[in-house]
Amino acid sequence: MPGQAVPTPPPASGVRLAWGTLPAELRAAVEAWLREPVASATSQAGGFSPGVAARLLTASGRRVFLKAVGAELNADSPRFHRREIAIAAALPAHTPAPRLLWSYDRHGWVALIFEDVAGTQPQQPWRADELARVLGALNDLAVALTPSPLPPTIAVRARDSGLINGAWWSRVRRDAPPRLDPWSAQHLAALIALEAGAPAAADATRSSISTCAPTTCC
Repeated sequence: MPGQAVPTPPPASGVRLAWGTLPAELRAAVEAWLREPVASATSQAGGFSPGVAARLLTASGRRVFLKAVGAELNADSPRFHRREIAIAAALPAHTPAPRLLWSYDRHGWVALIFEDVAGTQPQQPWRADELARVLGALNDLAVALTPSPLPPTIAVRARDSGLINGAWWSRVRRDAPPRLDPWSAQHLAALIALEAGAPAAADATRSSISTCAPTTCC
């Protein structure tokens, strides 16, 4: 039913940096590209990257979305941001996703600026109507990007990724963490079964992956 809440696992929880805590050189580079100062920055919750994920508003009212991270925060995160830059820059114009507008990679800090999309984060727990919209958007992406338009020099076979074949939920069952949340514990067998079929579902002739690993997404 529209508006009906459905069960959901716990939301992702990460520590975000504020725009004002970024190195001065990086903030200056962002404002130089924007050609005006940033009037306000609103951090976005969710995900695990230990950097900045913020919607920037300039003095003239322009809005963009900024992601930035440094190696001193997490040695792996800049690598994932660099890969996201390469993939986002290679996506065709018809991709139903925000466009990459600018990027930065200096002194261990990597930043990306995307178009800002008006909207809000889905509620937690999921609402059925919002879930339907998200699934519809994912389907649109699958249609637009199948077969993968990325060149072989950038694309990675999805089935060869640790994200797909890492057997992460089986590892949870084998080495259960002491504070496994109730939702995951209740659905562990189903999660393992779904995960086991992931390599076959990620047909190399139809799919490629982009940027995230289980503990560093977005």
